[in-house]
Amino acid sequence: MGFPVLDELADANAGVPRSADNQPSFEAVVGTNPDFVAAQFLSTTGPEGRVGTREQFADLGVPSYISPTDCDATDNISADGSRANLWTPELLYREIEELAAIFDVSARGETLVADFRAREQAVRNRLAGRSDDISILFWFSSAEVAGDARVAGKNGASGYITDVLGARNVVETKAEWPSVSWEAIATADPAVIVIGTMDRRTQAADDPAVKLEFLRTDPVASALSAVLAGHIVEMDAQAMNPTLRTIGGLEKLATALEGLGLLD
Repeated sequence: MGFPVLDELADANAGVPRSADNQPSFEAVVGTNPDFVAAQFLSTTGPEGRVGTREQFADLGVPSYISPTDCDATDNISADGSRANLWTPELLYREIEELAAIFDVSARGETLVADFRAREQAVRNRLAGRSDDISILFWFSSAEVAGDARVAGKNGASGYITDVLGARNVVETKAEWPSVSWEAIATADPAVIVIGTMDRRTQAADDPAVKLEFLRTDPVASALSAVLAGHIVEMDAQAMNPTLRTIGGLEKLATALEGLGLLD
């Protein structure tokens, strides 16, 4: 299981059957006789869906839904795409409201959106006039520990976080999850490195302990300003994606930067 549900949802989730630990097959999904299929990524149930296409589900009389947070990206039919514009949580709020309407719990959706808006505004109020041009790298994982790092591009959810913080993502590409060499990262020399935490272990650098060991021992990475200063922050990797966890990631990073004395 790569990304366990949030603690506050654990009890409700305990009674939900699990189709697969990673990606279920089309047969496994339809074998549950679903009334409705919802997916986060276009690559899962889009035109080239790895699980199945929306047309396949429709042929069986099963309506489907794909998160607008992913549909807003481009070139992502079969893989991570790019974002021409900075991601905004308004897309997440739209998803919450749409799903709440589908399940006839609109009031609950509105309450959740209001809570997220209030939490975001609280961070903005807290940092008003305090933030500086802090350069940040968001490291999700890597297929090989010493190979190119899979990092967050400038316009995804991590870009939104840096925007609220008044910070700057050192990765300036529009690609949502580009792979970048450590030599290129060294040239950018971020002041802070945020490493993704997850239970998934499908790539060599999924384990945050592996990431930390690499940063401290690799000849190039260990010379980075963020590493030398100890400016390394662990964050739920799914907070780097446009999810319910993104606002929590914003709060955690804001608190971490305060703790490091970077917002004084």
